[in-house]
Order: sequence, then structure tokens, then C-alpha cells
Amino acid sequence: MSERVEAILEVLAQQTLANAQNTEVIRRAFEAIAQNTEAIGRAFEAIDKLRARIAELRDVVEQRNRAITYLLSQD
Repeated sequence: MSERVEAILEVLAQQTLANAQNTEVIRRAFEAIAQNTEAIGRAFEAIDKLRARIAELRDVVEQRNRAITYLLSQD
């Protein structure tokens, strides 16, 4: 085999290895993106629950304020 053919084969082997490594990096990146997407979804669910709880607590505070106002007006 000529030196030129050997050099070409060596370059091809290096490129093949680099392609395989890049493919693995891309696979891991997509896996991380999927995990982050799931985590973001859970965070939004938690935020929605917190908003609902805050609304409930506001209602309780408003009811208590009305009760206090009523009691104070009875004096």
C-alpha cells in the first residue's frame, strides 16, 4: 500500500473516531436536555401549586380581616 493511501486511511480512521465521540457527546447533551425539560416541567407544577396555596392564604387573610373589622365595629 502506498504511503498516500495509508495516510488517507489514517485520516479516515481519525475522523471516524472523532465522529463517534461527537455522536456520544450529542447523545449525552440530548439526554441532559430531556432531564432539564422534565425538571422545568416539575418546577412549573410546583409554582402552580404555590400560586394556588397563596390564593387560598389570601382568602383566609381577607376573611380574618373582615371578621376583625366586624368585631371592632361592634364596640
